[in-house]
Amino acid sequence: MHVNPALKTKGLLLLFNPLKIPVTRTIQLPLYYTGLTGTATITEKGVSGKKYTLNRNYEITFTFTIAAESYNWYVIE
Repeated sequence: MHVNPALKTKGLLLLFNPLKIPVTRTIQLPLYYTGLTGTATITEKGVSGKKYTLNRNYEITFTFTIAAESYNWYVIE
């Protein structure tokens, strides 16, 4: 994950699946260094956005699915 709190796009997350099967995972995504404090909008490959509420540790619970031997990228605003 790359972050820059000075930009409109606060972060970029790139996830890679080297396995030969699709994977679905749920992770705690730390967003403290993005500069976001209340909510974050995450857009998958620039297409569909979903709004998340940050917890007291500036984290969100993020669930994603990645196809076999593929990658996804997410924009955080």
